[in-house]
Amino acid sequence: MTLPVPAVAPSHFSGRHGEMWQWLGDGRELISLSLAVRETRLGTPQGVADHLSWEIDRIRKQLDAGADSRVHAGVDVRVRGAVGSAAADVDGTQRSLEVRNRLVVTTDGAHMHLVQVMVRDHEAGRELASEISSGLVVEPWNLPG
Repeated sequence: MTLPVPAVAPSHFSGRHGEMWQWLGDGRELISLSLAVRETRLGTPQGVADHLSWEIDRIRKQLDAGADSRVHAGVDVRVRGAVGSAAADVDGTQRSLEVRNRLVVTTDGAHMHLVQVMVRDHEAGRELASEISSGLVVEPWNLPG
């Protein structure tokens, strides 16, 4: 997957279920940007939609206890090269900050990609989340050897 990223180096994690890259922002607009990639048997548009629902629930549990949250499902994000994609925004208070979490789940049929853009919930932050998610492109994996 290709995506617009900050000019800082990401942290990279490899695990049993896939890989993740995470960039930390300066907190004025971008708080964090993460990309998780794993092989999937859910490489269909319905599988992507189902996984997005699970991710929405995960994010809502990370918000401050007792804080209101708003979910904007069906965010229109077109991802070039994807067999299926689904996106949503989850707004709320996290660690006393008003944040927007833009979640985009895509698949190329073999891999599932999750992009999470956490920004401050103000005009510049929301614009940045839209800018990043509008620049997503799913590309074939280049396997070693």
